[in-house]
Amino acid sequence: MPQQPQHTNDEILNLALEVAQLGFWDHNMVTDELYRSPEWGAMLGYSPKEVESDLNFWLNHVHPDDMAKVNKAVEAHEVEGQKNFEVEHRMRTSDGQWKWILNWGRIISRNEEGKPLRALGFHLDITQRKNVESAIAQADKLSTIGTLAGGLAHDFNNLLTIIRGNLELAQMTADVEESNTHLNKAQKALKRSQELTDRLLTFSRGGTPSLEPVNIELCILEARDLVLSGSNCNLIIDCQADLPLVAACSGQLAQVFQNLLLNAMQAMPEGGHIHVCCRSHEHNATLNPILPSGSYVRVNVTDQGPGIKPALAKKIFDPFFTTRSEGKGLGLATAHSIINDHGGSLELLSEVGTGANFCIQLPVARNLRGVTKYPEESESKLCRRRLLIMDDEEMILDMAESVAKTMGVETLCAAEGDTAVEIYRQAIEDGHPIDVVIMDLTIPGGMGGKEAITHILRLDAEAKVVVSSGYSDDPVMAQYKDHGFQACLKKPYELREFMDVLEGLLD
Repeated sequence: MPQQPQHTNDEILNLALEVAQLGFWDHNMVTDELYRSPEWGAMLGYSPKEVESDLNFWLNHVHPDDMAKVNKAVEAHEVEGQKNFEVEHRMRTSDGQWKWILNWGRIISRNEEGKPLRALGFHLDITQRKNVESAIAQADKLSTIGTLAGGLAHDFNNLLTIIRGNLELAQMTADVEESNTHLNKAQKALKRSQELTDRLLTFSRGGTPSLEPVNIELCILEARDLVLSGSNCNLIIDCQADLPLVAACSGQLAQVFQNLLLNAMQAMPEGGHIHVCCRSHEHNATLNPILPSGSYVRVNVTDQGPGIKPALAKKIFDPFFTTRSEGKGLGLATAHSIINDHGGSLELLSEVGTGANFCIQLPVARNLRGVTKYPEESESKLCRRRLLIMDDEEMILDMAESVAKTMGVETLCAAEGDTAVEIYRQAIEDGHPIDVVIMDLTIPGGMGGKEAITHILRLDAEAKVVVSSGYSDDPVMAQYKDHGFQACLKKPYELREFMDVLEGLLD
């Protein structure tokens, strides 16, 4: 029988580190000295002599954007008692490139007061794994975009067919009543086009919702009345008696619950119970880093349907992904995007056979201002008032001018910001100042409303300026007062909305 070779523990450890390509570190937390194995520096392109034996050598090589999560992981282990220190972060190599490192460690000794004395750990180069994950994510993203584009083209082509057909029929008929019937059908299709655009903008662009304190139970009841009226599904609401208000846009939040209740109802064609449970919740980011620590309201929406298969659960929030022939695949995608934009989370928690359980978490409202509302329609006294409207779309200028004319308002038009500012300046010099300005937020190749308002406010600090945009979820639209605007008009707007804004500012 051959004699067993003799190896020291250090030889075995060094061989294991070399084979596994792990960089070992040993931190004396009293003296702040660090021992690092040759593999630790080699994975960054350094020789052992080039690696300094202090903590700052490591910290100076961590990517600045990753420092926050590194510090958070250190604190969770050293102070909050998490079992291990584990974090993925980037480190700068000797030639200035960046590598992804899995950094794992553990405090192995503390003094009687609990102060850390010594920690051991490893570095593992995971750059190749990260590159593969990035490639897979990009492929999934391209697939999602393809699905989105196909579904979008399909839905809009259907709506455009309805609009075009009914407009042509209205032109062909001499009967006023029949013509109005066709025009009403075209208008309904336009409304559906606007709703589709709003839902697409919600998850494709993101944006900042206008937040106010919202009673979440009222949003659920509003959604129930709209979605479940006349259905064979029963909604059971269990809300905590002293449930705090959440920071939300009430309209968007109602849309979330409409989509979730509709999804639950479609999962139970034979009828059943939908349970909604609302509770206040103190979230601990150390236990679940999906959200920052803080006060939230947690809402669980549970149905009695067949549940969702794991293979489908990963795609359930993708736009235009649906398992139902009658579905459009926008409901859950829209809901997910709305909740994310509110600083919350929406997760699917259930398993197959237990029904779908969607969990929402939303931040509790703190020190929020109410949303500005304009006065109801009143008798117009706008004759001899002057309106300046700036937009790069000629048909919008023509429409606005025609509407303002019916109200007795004189209208001046500009196609971009520089011209609008000059018209405003000249009007002041001529002694016939502009009463209201309506400006498009973005002008391709020219000055848009966001920049132009700064020039106008320099000319007239009391200027009444309205921002208008098709990007309804743009942060400027959500927080228009912070940018000097007094009102906003979200495109496409109805003529009544246009008139209400003018009357609200001028009458």
